[in-house]
Order: sequence, then structure tokens, then C-alpha cells
Amino acid sequence: MSKQDAHEITKQVEFMLSQNLNNSQAYQVASMTYFYFLDDQNVELSKKLLDIIERKGNEDEVAYDRMLYRILIEKKSEDISFVNELLSKNSDDQQQGILQYLLGLQYQYLSDVKQANYYFNKAKKNLKGTPYHKKVKESMI
Repeated sequence: MSKQDAHEITKQVEFMLSQNLNNSQAYQVASMTYFYFLDDQNVELSKKLLDIIERKGNEDEVAYDRMLYRILIEKKSEDISFVNELLSKNSDDQQQGILQYLLGLQYQYLSDVKQANYYFNKAKKNLKGTPYHKKVKESMI
């Protein structure tokens, strides 16, 4: 994963999942790779991994991962209140930055440029020095 070779990563994950894994092993593979495939916009593998997580993950993790799928893959904006709730409960700058980025995306899907840029600017500040900083800048309108 550190080499960012999407083809090889996809091939390896698909190979691992094709093996005769028990639910716990499949869950480990899914939970370790889900965010990578969301970020890579791999719809098919993201859905497959989410299905595995839904079978074995705890309620909070499943709710969060479903929300990420709706925002990052389906491009939906129905989770604004949920993300705001998470934002109010989290004081870590990087976590806040990710949540602000997710809010910015949702407002962008609603064509609310002012709100989208408001959250993207906050996210950009909180995610400075992380791989998401560039992603936030690219998302700004």
C-alpha cells in the first residue's frame, strides 16, 4: 500500500478475499483496506468490503463506514447532520479536518458553493501536512 500501486493492491486484496477465509479473517482484510479503496474511488471493491464489514463490525463502525460510502462513492448529501454530530464530539484536528472535508463534499453535491468552501477551508487548515491536504485543495471551488 505504501507504494500506491493500485493495480497490485487490488489484485492482492481480491486474491485474499477469494481464499477460504472465516468471517474474522475477511473482516480484518476489509477493515484494513476499506479506506484505501474508498479513496481510490473503486466502487466495486468498496462495496464488497463494506458488505464484509457490515457482517462483523460493531454498530458505530458500520454506521461510519456506510456514511463514508454514501458520501465518497454514491456522492450523496444525506449525512450532513450525522457528520456535524461527529464533528461536535471530536477535538482532534485531523479527525475534525476529515469530517469538515466530508461536510464540504456534501455541500458541494448540493451546489452550495459558499458552505462547501467554508468547510473545505477549515479542513485545509486542519489537514495541513497530511495526504488529504492536497485532496481538499483540489475539491475547492
